[in-house]
Amino acid sequence: MKTPIRVYIAGPYTSSDLEKREENVKRAMEIGTKIMQLGHHPYCPHTHTGTWEDFADIAYEEFMQLHMTILEKWAEAMFFIGSSPGADREKAMAEKMGIPVFTTIEEFKEFAASAESNAALIGLNQIRAVRRPLTAKNL
Repeated sequence: MKTPIRVYIAGPYTSSDLEKREENVKRAMEIGTKIMQLGHHPYCPHTHTGTWEDFADIAYEEFMQLHMTILEKWAEAMFFIGSSPGADREKAMAEKMGIPVFTTIEEFKEFAASAESNAALIGLNQIRAVRRPLTAKNL
């Protein structure tokens, strides 16, 4: 079995329409579930800090900083659900860092299963080597 790929899920979340926000979260959860069923490790900001803004006075940019740090220090791939101001910033950062970005499960599945992914995984391992591993001690 290959080492699981750590996949950051980026997509719209924020909306003044509660139903739309719930749809955004549901879509991200569906993608995260599919990635996990393929044997990989998703990170879904939508469910990690989703709805916190309803309970605490935390600025949008503080949430973005948290998620950008996780993207930078942890992610090896990104699943891009769709465009939004925050998701577009996350995608731009992933591309700048050379993190592969996927827009369909089929595309990600092929990448993860293919022999060609070995070269990409070597690159991902190089990314891992220069980052400090996230543990409970250094979070």
